[in-house]
Amino acid sequence: MAAWTVADVRKVAPELADVSEETIAFWIDVAATMISPDALGSRYVYAGAILTAHLVTLNGAEGAGGGGGGTTGPVASRTVGQVSESYAAPAGATHGSFGATMGETKYGRLYSRLVWLSCAGARVL
Repeated sequence: MAAWTVADVRKVAPELADVSEETIAFWIDVAATMISPDALGSRYVYAGAILTAHLVTLNGAEGAGGGGGGTTGPVASRTVGQVSESYAAPAGATHGSFGATMGETKYGRLYSRLVWLSCAGARVL
C-alpha cells in the first residue's frame, strides 16, 4: 500500500478533481511499484503523488484533460479550419521507454527533476 493518497494526488494536481477516486487509486498502486522510499527519503510521498498525476494524465483518464495517451509534447503543427493539431515527440524519446514519457506531462518533468535532485543531491558550483 502506498504512503500517499488520492487527496495527496489532487493536492498536487487540482485539475484531476473530476477523475474518479477509483481511477486515481489504481494509478497510485501502479506508481507505488515504480519508486522507492529509500531512494526518495522525505520526498517519497510528494514524488508518489506527482508520479501518479503523471500516469493519470499520460493515460488520458476521463477528466484528466487528455484523451487516449493524453495531449503531450510541443505543438508541431496546427490547422484552424476543420481543426487539426499535431504534437512533437519529446527529445530523445524512444518507443517503450518509461523515461521518455516523463517529458510528456508537467508532472513527469517535475518528477524527473525531483528524482535527479534526490539522487544527485543539490550542488552549488
